[in-house]
Amino acid sequence: KGNTAGIMHHKFVVIDANDVNNSWVLGGSTNWTPNNLFDDYNNLIAIQDQALAMAYTLEFEEMWDDTSATPNVGNAKFGPDKTNNTPHEFNIGGRLVELYFSPSDNTTNKILNAISSSNNDLEFALLSFTRNDLGTAVLNAHNGGVSVKGIMENQNDLGSEYTYLTTNGVDLLSHMSVPFILHHKYAVIDATNAASDPTLITGSHNWSTSAETKNDENTLFIHDEVIANM
Repeated sequence: KGNTAGIMHHKFVVIDANDVNNSWVLGGSTNWTPNNLFDDYNNLIAIQDQALAMAYTLEFEEMWDDTSATPNVGNAKFGPDKTNNTPHEFNIGGRLVELYFSPSDNTTNKILNAISSSNNDLEFALLSFTRNDLGTAVLNAHNGGVSVKGIMENQNDLGSEYTYLTTNGVDLLSHMSVPFILHHKYAVIDATNAASDPTLITGSHNWSTSAETKNDENTLFIHDEVIANM
């Protein structure tokens, strides 16, 4: 039946989740289309970790509603019908990685907390940014002395935070008239301060109400200075 409330917006692949040393998750913002793969601006992350792969498998099987090769369409759960049924914290190579699925896991609140934790710098690159609560959090960080920089594609989306933030002095760059699409959905917290928990946020989740309440989405929080700086 698919997602009747919104869209199945995931961009993840799980490979060999039952194999300890060969279990992979591919994630990020990249759709498997010629434009997204070869022209548009995207990120793709590959992580070898069995626990993370099993968590993504739980999300897949909730939408598939079966462990067999045939989906159980009558009981498949998408969008608001899903439950918070996966682990959220993982130790991968000595670094903390958090994983949240939407709409079940209150992902926007986790992004809000991350923005509010920034002490030095905050950078983000987003296709769509329409959540007022996240806009307020970004402005509060800016007003609190954090160096904030952002790039946005859909500057004129209904409810876009672009004008609100730029009017209040936040340094944003519109990508709207540039060739190809900035399709990212990532933010970087305190990459320049090793003592302030440098963190990368990435996945399929735009900063929008549809991503929070309707769409099937996944978001990773990777607490690592090297990756944040990359």
